[in-house]
Amino acid sequence: MKVSKWFIVALVAVMLAAPNATIIRSTVLHADPFYFTMCRFILIGLVCLPFMVRGRKALLAAKARRDVLIASIALSIALIAYALAILHSQASYVSIVTLATPIIFIALSTKVFHETFNRRMAAGITLAMIGAMTLVILPIAVSQNGTAFYPLATALALTNCVAYTIAIIFMRRANERGVTMSGVIGTSAWFAVVVSLILFLLFGNKTDTPADVPYWLAVGYSGIVVALIGRALNVWSYEHVGGAVMSALGYLETFVAILIPVLVLNEKLSPEMVLGGVLILFGVYIVEHHKHPHAKHHISMRH
Repeated sequence: MKVSKWFIVALVAVMLAAPNATIIRSTVLHADPFYFTMCRFILIGLVCLPFMVRGRKALLAAKARRDVLIASIALSIALIAYALAILHSQASYVSIVTLATPIIFIALSTKVFHETFNRRMAAGITLAMIGAMTLVILPIAVSQNGTAFYPLATALALTNCVAYTIAIIFMRRANERGVTMSGVIGTSAWFAVVVSLILFLLFGNKTDTPADVPYWLAVGYSGIVVALIGRALNVWSYEHVGGAVMSALGYLETFVAILIPVLVLNEKLSPEMVLGGVLILFGVYIVEHHKHPHAKHHISMRH
């Protein structure tokens, strides 16, 4: 029952994050990406600031300070690497490379937390990965007759995968050591504000800086709902269900994110979407329905 409850929490996190791309695409078409990122993390930082002040003792405690710092730096590196990867290639190309994230996540999570990873879990992750590749790579190959190889962008995108994984792992460690989730996410948000501001000043388009109501609604959803609430739920559930389940759900998020425009924007449902979705769902089922020995102590929900 404990694992099932937190699996549902993880599913909620996926469902909160999945519409993010559609909302951004439909409301923030002309906003500079660095400016948008800066606005998003400013909102997160402001919301978390009172809780950071309130929990400053735990945040600054020696046993957790290193974890919070590593998580913040890693998230900033992921942000820089992702932006530069797109700058040196295409968004679709970066999406393909970042399919490696769940695999990297499993490898690092298993090593850091000594989690069990059996053949059944490996089979489920493999199925989910094949499904995600069917969703992302096949349409690009069909429409463009293959995708060019970008060595620098590939290295940057893989750096993003590793850095983002490290950020999530050390967010979990900091939370397990007594730091509130708002403290961890808030600190990393202020780091990201500085990084995105520098990127905006160096590479951004200073004329693409909207400030109307639809823009701030999109920023609010992407920041507060996805990057704050969704990420907190993601890390909390990760503490209980383990890295393998979270990795499989990462591929499920890819499927839901692609499916939403079909439902909302009346885009066409293609055969590869159906096939990829079925493989991902079956893979998630296999991973989640195993004899799960993982049972970690969890900092209470008030954190």
